[in-house]
Amino acid sequence: MLNKINMNPAVRFELQAYLKSHELTLQQAMNEQESNAEVAKIFYSGLPAMLKMAYSLEKMQTFFWNKKDLLNTYLAKKLAKPDTKKNKKKRKKK
Repeated sequence: MLNKINMNPAVRFELQAYLKSHELTLQQAMNEQESNAEVAKIFYSGLPAMLKMAYSLEKMQTFFWNKKDLLNTYLAKKLAKPDTKKNKKKRKKK
């Protein structure tokens, strides 16, 4: 399920800014309950509305705490992935 959720650039930027401002690595943030909840809140802010209707912020924070090792790996990959634009206009050959 997680692989179907993309981290939008705004969430990536906000998460990186949070980690930098608190001088934390992602691993450190995921291992502390308070910062883990903040990471979950940032991630939650970028979810589609349908997922937000199904899952409350509190559920998301609990999920992030209970699955912190899995989510640390997932988020680290998403943060390391370069930004790509899906909606590039294709040039027509004449």
